[in-house]
Amino acid sequence: MAMGPMLAELHRDRDGGLLGARQLLAGPREVHIVQYWGSKEKLLAHATAPDRSHRPAWSAFNRRLREGRGRVGFGHATYVVPAGAHEAT
Repeated sequence: MAMGPMLAELHRDRDGGLLGARQLLAGPREVHIVQYWGSKEKLLAHATAPDRSHRPAWSAFNRRLREGRGRVGFGHATYVVPAGAHEAT
């Protein structure tokens, strides 16, 4: 439930580093969100900022898992592509 507000926050902050995002539906209960960032440093700054929505949402999610509530799985993967290069999966 926190993903929508987090993405809205990122799209409002033009200087935050997010270049773009795409939501992909892989099945009835599987969603992928691909994000493109200007730099690894801006991504990490956003992810750890206590005054932004990501860190509190991440903390709450982990707290629910420790309490045995919630059955949501997720994964994060970060790829750093040098300028002038490309990547494909």
